[in-house]
Formats: sequence, C-alpha cells, structure tokens
Amino acid sequence: MNEERRLPGLGVGLMLICAVLWSTAGLFIKSVPWDSMVLAGWRGLAATITLWLFMRKMHYRVRIDKRTVIIGLCVSGTSILFLIANRLTTAANAIVLQYTSPVFLVALSMLFFRRRYRAADYIAVFITVCGIALFFFDQLTPGGMLGNILALIDGVTMGAVYLFTGESDEERRLSGIFLGLAITTIVGIPFTFAYPPEVTAISVLAVIAMGVLQLGLPYALYSIAVKHCPTLACTLIASLEIILSPIWVWIFLGEMPGLFAIFGSIVIVATITVWCCLGGAKERPQTPAQPEAEAQ
Repeated sequence: MNEERRLPGLGVGLMLICAVLWSTAGLFIKSVPWDSMVLAGWRGLAATITLWLFMRKMHYRVRIDKRTVIIGLCVSGTSILFLIANRLTTAANAIVLQYTSPVFLVALSMLFFRRRYRAADYIAVFITVCGIALFFFDQLTPGGMLGNILALIDGVTMGAVYLFTGESDEERRLSGIFLGLAITTIVGIPFTFAYPPEVTAISVLAVIAMGVLQLGLPYALYSIAVKHCPTLACTLIASLEIILSPIWVWIFLGEMPGLFAIFGSIVIVATITVWCCLGGAKERPQTPAQPEAEAQ
C-alpha cells in the first residue's frame, strides 16, 4: 500500500460507521418512487456537494489523472448500477450480488497489483460470501435476469473502487470519488426532463439525506478509514451492510428477516470478528520479480 496504516482500530471503527450509513440505501430507495437515473442524479448532487465541502475543510484539491478517472468511473458505475438493479430485480438479489465484491477485489488486486494474500484471507472471503448467500437463501429468486446481471457487474465495479482507492493517496482517492459523484450527477439529472419525479417535501428530504448521510459522508469517512485498515478488511467490514439493510426495512416497513437471514448474519459477524482479531488482510510481500502495476 502507498500509506502506512497506524491506527487499525480507527479504520475498523470508521468502516463500521460507513456500513451503517450505507445500509440505509434500501430503505431510502423503497421510500422514493423516482426513476432510477433521476434519483441517482439528484442523490449524486447532494453527495458531490457534501464531499466537496469535506475536501475544502481538509484543504485537498481535485486532481484529475488516469487513476482518479478510473476511480470516478467505478464509483459512478457502482452508484447507478445498484439503483437500476434494485428496480429490475429484488432488493435481496441486488445487494447479495453486489457483495460479491470481496471476491472481485482479490481477483483484481492479483491481476493489476500482483497481490498475494494469506490462506486465512481467502477463507474469510469464501465464508463471508457463503454467509451472504445464506442471508438471502430464502429470498434469492431467478427472476429479473437483467437486474441480476447488472447487480453482478456492480459487484465488479465496487471491488474496483476498493482496489484503486486503497492503492491511492488520500487526495487522489477523494478526487476520484468526487469525480464519480459528479459524473453520476451530470449523467442522471437530465433524466428529470424525461421522467419528471413526484416532488414532495418528504421525497426531497429523503433524497438530500441519501446524498449527504448515505453517500457523501460515508465516502469521506472511508477515505480516512482505508489509510488505517487493509483494503480487503474494508470490503469485508462493509459487507455488514447486508445485515443492517433488511433490519431498517423490518423496523420501518415491517419486513421480517427469515431464519436463514439470521443464521447468515451470525456467520458473517463471527467470520469478520475472528478475522479482524487475527490481524485482517495482510498482503504477502512482493518479490522483485513481481513489481506492482501502477496506474498513473
């Protein structure tokens, strides 16, 4: 990694906060009956402003280079694909397929950065994915094939976000995320004219809350967390979102999780807890014959 990680506890704590904030997405999406692209655009605007204010506070400038553009495209793709997938398939399908991202993170990091992980890390990824599958075992359906495909692609882009932001310094990391949110805004808002949304005080407040609390603020916190917490650890901790998201829906909309969901929750929490106690993901040292591929 490019930066020394000095406070792993801080990184884990911030990622837990991110998981809680990200987990509200499903509830908000169900509460705002806007077109996916319209919602993505206006949510992106609120998030862009939030992150811009954070960058100003931290005295970071927006850098545009190959790495930040790659991050931006992946962030935008993740945001838009997740929203569209939620409209075309079930929310359970969308989130379980999105959280194949740890698998893609490991694969992409081996491909682009020649990373090698411990056997314990591969086992943690495998068990986490099994836990995710169990969590939605009684809800995962074969319907909405296009939505399922988009959600799976979303898992790839999400893994790429973790990979390239984790391999960047803080200014480039934030710049890439900022570009991604700005791209989402620019692409999404024009759809307002094609699919005029039903504008109410509740819907507007919900969209602002989504942009600020569910997207902008968590990305700001993530930019700090990833300095202190291994990238794969961030990905696995963030997967706690799949436990929390149905809980919010249950509390506010009355949808009760099933037995498999409860068991899956136990599997995921236990796996991540034990794995973090063992030191989290530690990439094996690279040999001179395996230099890192740097996307400048």
